[in-house]
Amino acid sequence: MEDALVLILTPKCSIDILRDVHAAKEQGKSYVVVFVGVS
Repeated sequence: MEDALVLILTPKCSIDILRDVHAAKEQGKSYVVVFVGVS
């Protein structure tokens, strides 16, 4: 089960959050970050 969760929650490509936040701000959009945890 742990391997399946790691596979599902691991992004397929690198994510630059700061770049995406600045791009959203320039477009007048909000940027939402969601943290998902498994207990």
